[in-house]
Amino acid sequence: MSRKSLHDEQFGGAGMDATMLLKRDHETVRELFRAFDEAATDADARRSLFRHIRQELQTHSRVEEHVFYPAVMRLRRSRPAKPSVTPSRTITS
Repeated sequence: MSRKSLHDEQFGGAGMDATMLLKRDHETVRELFRAFDEAATDADARRSLFRHIRQELQTHSRVEEHVFYPAVMRLRRSRPAKPSVTPSRTITS
C-alpha cells in the first residue's frame, strides 16, 4: 500500500509537495525579515519589504488554513491513529 502525501491528496500528485511549499515559504519570509533588518535606515526599502512580507504571510496563512490543514484532517480521518506509547505489561505477584 503506498502512502499518499498531502500534495497527492489535495492536488492529484503533480508538482511540489505541500509541505515543501510551506517550508519554502517560511524560508522566503525569513529572508525578507533579514532584508528588512538590514534596511534599518532606508524607509522606502523597509516600506516595500513590509508590503512584500505582509503579502507573503497573508498568502501563506490562506494556504495553510484552506488547503494544508484541511488535507491533514482528511488524511488523519482516513488512517487509524497509531498509539504513541506502547502499552505496558501488567505485573502480577
